[in-house]
Amino acid sequence: MASVEHVSPGSWTYPGDRSPEYADREYWTEVARTAERGGFDAVFFADVRGIYDVYGGVRVPEEELDHLEGYRGSRPVRIGNEACSQLQLDTYGALILAVHNYALRGGTLEAADARMLRRMGDYVCRHWRNADKGIWELRGEARHNTHSKLMCWVALDRAVRAAEELGLEDDPAADVGWWRTERDAVRADILERGWNEEVGAFVQSYGTRDLDAANLVIPIVRFLPADDPRVISTVERIREPVERGGLTHPDTGLVYRYRSPDGVPDESGGEGAFCVNTFQLAQVLALQGKLDEAVEVFESVLRHASPTGLLAEEIEPVSGEQLGNYPQAYSHIGLINAAHVISRLRGETGPEDAMLPDNGT
Repeated sequence: MASVEHVSPGSWTYPGDRSPEYADREYWTEVARTAERGGFDAVFFADVRGIYDVYGGVRVPEEELDHLEGYRGSRPVRIGNEACSQLQLDTYGALILAVHNYALRGGTLEAADARMLRRMGDYVCRHWRNADKGIWELRGEARHNTHSKLMCWVALDRAVRAAEELGLEDDPAADVGWWRTERDAVRADILERGWNEEVGAFVQSYGTRDLDAANLVIPIVRFLPADDPRVISTVERIREPVERGGLTHPDTGLVYRYRSPDGVPDESGGEGAFCVNTFQLAQVLALQGKLDEAVEVFESVLRHASPTGLLAEEIEPVSGEQLGNYPQAYSHIGLINAAHVISRLRGETGPEDAMLPDNGT
């Protein structure tokens, strides 16, 4: 880990030879300045939302347009998004992870960035025990989603590491000890309630038996090592074909995100397999040393890319048709991360690329 240089009061940088090209310094500067002006109070001073309008507002009310059939009969047609009012705790892990990775690769965090980090860390400490709608923005009652708890652990773990590396522990406004205590509490909670011994996997939400491919990020974010028996078992259960209770299409190897009436297709139609989850499976297999299998899974998605190399959110496994949002950034982030890990572990990248990504896309 890089040492820390104090550049100015309230401003820190990671010295060393890592290029900051992996992150957008100007973007984070503007975010911090906007937060200081009060425009994003709901984002950084209270709760982070899953969706905003183009002005940074949080009111994006959802409305169904019953008079429209939708593209190729894909009802319901909606404008707005119910997710604008949802609690999605996983977003804190993604944000703090991005900040930590940015700094780790040579970026400088200013005083405003440190304040943002403190407020988000404190928020997670106060709210990680709450039920939420999770990464999939599930409708209905909130749940204690394992992936959401995992990303709360990520938020606090990376906040603690950033504080240790940036000298934030000396800041009286940063309660790093509280972050450590709650980080350890989240971890214990996940291991006790997120793991289902009978299923042999980390399940979608506490008290259920449902699988969720989002939990493939457990070794990616370094919550547990890839060779941990619980991780190995979870991956094996997810790789079982859908007909036997797993999440994998038996002929193509593509991965569905979860099992539900809408999550796995039936004769009446439904979702396709999720590109990002299939790429995450490839990444985990690579981390487990199963490089040939990782490449096979990786290429199972690539063969469905458009002539310009773009991917949608989902793929219909039988026809190979791309479904959902197109192009989907999430899918391409998964592609990049998996390609980087596979290439690195096959010895195909140079020492400047030695650091494996530890993100949950």
